[in-house]
Amino acid sequence: MGPYEFLKPVYHIGSYTLSGYFLFLTVAFAVGLQIALPLARYYKIRQVYFYDIAFIAVAGGVLGGRLFHAIFEKPDLYFTDFWSHPLKIFEFWNGGLVYYGGLLVSFVAVSAYVLIRKLPYFTMADILAPCIVAGLGAGRIGCLAAGCCYGKVTDWWWGIQYRIVDGVYPLALSEHPEYMEQFLHPTPILSIISAWLICLLLLYTMRFERLAGLQFFIMLIPYSMSRFVIEYLRNDLRGEFFGGALSTSQLISIPLFLGSIIILTWQLKKRQGGAGDTLS
Repeated sequence: MGPYEFLKPVYHIGSYTLSGYFLFLTVAFAVGLQIALPLARYYKIRQVYFYDIAFIAVAGGVLGGRLFHAIFEKPDLYFTDFWSHPLKIFEFWNGGLVYYGGLLVSFVAVSAYVLIRKLPYFTMADILAPCIVAGLGAGRIGCLAAGCCYGKVTDWWWGIQYRIVDGVYPLALSEHPEYMEQFLHPTPILSIISAWLICLLLLYTMRFERLAGLQFFIMLIPYSMSRFVIEYLRNDLRGEFFGGALSTSQLISIPLFLGSIIILTWQLKKRQGGAGDTLS
C-alpha cells in the first residue's frame, strides 16, 4: 500500500459504505476531545462537561455547516424545490459543510451550555481553542479524501492530483471531472498545516501567565488570516460577494480578524492596568 492510499473517497466495511469525509470528521471531534480532557484536568474542571460539549459541538457543527452550505453555496439545489425534499438539507453524510457556519453555530450552542452550567466562560474558551483547530486539521484530511475544498489548476511544484480509487471518483470532484488528474493547489493540505501550527502555538503559549480568554482570540487571528489567503487558491464553489472579489468565508474572516485584534488590545491594556483575572 502506498503512503497515501488510506485517503479514499469511500470505505467499504462489510456491507456498509462510509465516506472518507464523514470518517475523518468523526476523527476530528475525537482528536479535539483528547486534547480537551488533559487540559480540563490541569484547570481543575470536571471532564464530564467536555463529553457534553463534544456532543453539542458535533450537532451544532453539522447543523451550522449544512445551513451555510445550503444558503451561501448551493441555494438553487436546496431551496428551488424545497418542499418536495425538505429533509435533503440535513443529509450531511452526502458532504457539503461550511466550516465557519459550523463554528458559529457550535460557538453559540456551547456558550449557552457553559453559561447554563455556570462554568468559567473564558477559561473554557481557552481550553477549547486548541481543540477547535486540532479538530479542524483532522477534519481537513477528510476534505482531501473526498476531493472537496480543492484548489485551482497550478504549475507550482506543490501541485497535487486527484485520482479514481477503487473505481470511485473523489465525491466532490465527481461533479467536475475536468479537474481529475490535473495538478491543483493543495488547499486541504495547506489548511491542515496551518490549523496544526496554530494548535501548537496555543499549546505553547498556555505555559505563560495570561488573562483568561486570550487563547481563543489568539486562535482567531492567525486562523482568519490563513483562511482569507487560502480562499484565493480554492476552486470549488465558494459563494461570491462584491462581484466575486470575496468569498463567503473571506467576508466572515474580516470581522473575525478585526474583532479579535480589538478584544486582544483591550484585554492587554486591562492587564497593564492591573485589572482582570489571570491564569497561570
